[in-house]
Amino acid sequence: MDAIACAWLIVHPAKILPVVGTNNLERIGKLPDAMRINIDRETWFEIYPAAQGHEVP
Repeated sequence: MDAIACAWLIVHPAKILPVVGTNNLERIGKLPDAMRINIDRETWFEIYPAAQGHEVP
């Protein structure tokens, strides 16, 4: 999972806890990067429609 995607999930309003199922040590080693990415509420709502192709309901 990409660090930005994981960081986006961490600050999701539903308090999603990402679970990454992998044995790839390189991917596991990059997970802490998500904790260093600061996504505020405004940015979260900018990312969502960009990813989905439509506005937040």
